[in-house]
Amino acid sequence: MPEPAIAIPGLIPQEGRVQTGGTPVRLRGFVTTMKIRRAGDLAAPLALVALTLAFFWKLAFTNLILAGVDVFCYFYPYRAYAAQAIRQGHLPLWNPYLFMGVPFLANSQAGVLYPLNLALDCLSPARLVSWSIILHVALAGVFAYLYARSSLRLSRWAALLAGMVFALSLIHISEPTRPLYISYAVFCL
Repeated sequence: MPEPAIAIPGLIPQEGRVQTGGTPVRLRGFVTTMKIRRAGDLAAPLALVALTLAFFWKLAFTNLILAGVDVFCYFYPYRAYAAQAIRQGHLPLWNPYLFMGVPFLANSQAGVLYPLNLALDCLSPARLVSWSIILHVALAGVFAYLYARSSLRLSRWAALLAGMVFALSLIHISEPTRPLYISYAVFCL
């Protein structure tokens, strides 16, 4: 085992355990502290997903699309070009359709290699952007719930309220025409 960068007397890591004064203590990370104890711990994230679907029902269940200037003129064409290139098995390094060509993969707003965009690339550009927004808002609520339960140690109902407030907060509701903001906000927790 390599030497630790900082040696603390009495703490010797051994296969996921820490030795403290002779008593082994299990290391507790985010995943190991969140244990599903009751059906409520599973029902709350499902309720947050259902709340998100209810709030964005026109995007999820109809053929309506967002028509804000940024999303319509910027993100739909970007996602269409990226999804088409990925489906054809190409890595879109360059966008020949903007000006006389611009770097595409290097543009962070294109989100070409973003895992959630890659998962949705099989959809049409309009559905891709809509479901990306819905997915990110739902994930924001679920992650806020998990954070409130595990780190803040709130009750199930308080954590559910925290997830609802964060998922339907101003940044998610007022900026759905800027999917990049929503993507960043989800992972702030």
